[in-house]
Amino acid sequence: MAKGQSARAGSTRKAREARPEVDPGTHPRLTMEDLFRGAVTVGERGQVVIPAEVRRVVGLSPGDKLLVFCHPNGPGVMMVKLHALHEATQFMQRTIEELEAQSEET
Repeated sequence: MAKGQSARAGSTRKAREARPEVDPGTHPRLTMEDLFRGAVTVGERGQVVIPAEVRRVVGLSPGDKLLVFCHPNGPGVMMVKLHALHEATQFMQRTIEELEAQSEET
């Protein structure tokens, strides 16, 4: 075990490694255990390092822009890739236009 690493941290890592890979954007029923990917520490300047596993799973690359939101249900932070939110907005706009066109036909 590495210096400064607790036994609990090691067992948590093993538990995460043992579970199947889950893409949060496509799996319909995710539990908190599925979503948990580790803990980070806020530095003096407010910076955090996003764990490598999270960067890989969600496709984050250096230079990607993230939108930061306060969690609506309490003290927490949510980050969303700007590109992903843009794609979702375009999808919603197309869906609205299609539904409006269908409604005009009836």
